[in-house]
Amino acid sequence: MPSPLPVEVSAALAHALVAEIATIANTRILFLKGPVSNAHGLRPWRAFHDVDVLADPARVHTVERGMEAAGWQRRPSSLGHSRFVTHSHTYFHPQWPCDVDIHTSFPGILLEDSEAFDVLWTQRMDLRIAGRNITTTNFAASALITALHSLRAMSEVRHSTEFDYVVKAVTDRMFPEEIREELLPLAIQLNAVEPLRPFLARVGAPLPPPAPISPELERWKLHSHQKNQAGNWMLLISQAPARQKPGLLWRAVFPTTQDLLIDHPEAGESWPRLISARVTRLGRGIRALPRAYTHFRSAKETALHTHASAGDSPDVPTATEPTITPGRPDEAASSFPHEYDMATDDSLDDRADPGDNAPRIYRSETCAYETAQDEQSVGLLRLVSPFTQLPLALEGTSCELWKMLEHPYSVDRLATHAATRYGAPLNTVRTDVGTFVDQMVDQGFLTIR
Repeated sequence: MPSPLPVEVSAALAHALVAEIATIANTRILFLKGPVSNAHGLRPWRAFHDVDVLADPARVHTVERGMEAAGWQRRPSSLGHSRFVTHSHTYFHPQWPCDVDIHTSFPGILLEDSEAFDVLWTQRMDLRIAGRNITTTNFAASALITALHSLRAMSEVRHSTEFDYVVKAVTDRMFPEEIREELLPLAIQLNAVEPLRPFLARVGAPLPPPAPISPELERWKLHSHQKNQAGNWMLLISQAPARQKPGLLWRAVFPTTQDLLIDHPEAGESWPRLISARVTRLGRGIRALPRAYTHFRSAKETALHTHASAGDSPDVPTATEPTITPGRPDEAASSFPHEYDMATDDSLDDRADPGDNAPRIYRSETCAYETAQDEQSVGLLRLVSPFTQLPLALEGTSCELWKMLEHPYSVDRLATHAATRYGAPLNTVRTDVGTFVDQMVDQGFLTIR
């Protein structure tokens, strides 16, 4: 059965899981979007419900094998989706409520995949999530990635709003010389200046002259102008070899039953519902064609012609050694804004009593943990190969006891503080606390030493 934890808690634990799988596989990865954008203040704070990770393209297979060994499966793709989305694979687990997207590239970064990863790797920093350090991109690289993500679908209100937000975040945080000497060189090095041109202009970067249109840039421009599947199919067919065009056209109009169910699971498997889904899909596609063709033609014309003359451009610094922005305290903030604060709990003032020489309780080094936004539950996950263990939810008193254990101290001290807090008899609480600690030790979440 699916995890009873809030999806954002499960997603935080999944970040820790993927990080540990990659560590065991000796594969470099960088987490993107979600908690990274939250921590950098690049979007309005919101809970994240999945995992986006960029893996070293040369070794991405090791991470995918590790995920599969842990019980995760690659989400099936229809022909259209597999052709439209080539930069990542999505993994799901029947008992986890979140997906994991494993990227080998990021749309809008036109540098060759392995080279782009190496560039982004120089921009890495650590972020604390689920009680673990994960490797992410720093502020500058994350800003470019967030901007690219928005620029892919600016016709959607959410993306246009987030685009404005990341522009303000950059201009508020970076001085003009930092934009000129750090942000712009990084965009140049990633061969992402043209996709990022609207963003770089908004943040005041000194733009270089427009670059010649490459096939990769043409695809970016065409994709970013499409607003529906009809446009995507039009683009796919136009770029296919002549011998493949008839087959692709047929599949666009008449998808296989399997593809129809993947893209439209609500259709069900009865013949009447399948026929109804086909008719509905066909009608929607016919209605979308005129607009899709208009956008396709406009984007094609734009892509095939050089941008309007930009005139003389200021000198642009080289991008041979982009500055690495070190992690700042606000960048390493928790993924959730509300956390139990041991420093403000007066009942624990004597937790470090030097006279108490009893063995102390420690959270296990192989344990990931995350507190829900409402602080009513904590999710725990043991990170031990082959990583098949599912998250454990702690609620009520167990949740509070876990939060008290942010700092190590003895079972007796924990029982005393719990009894004081809840106004319960110490003997009763001591028994319950002992049972809790024993269970957590047996399951590998706590150690005593």
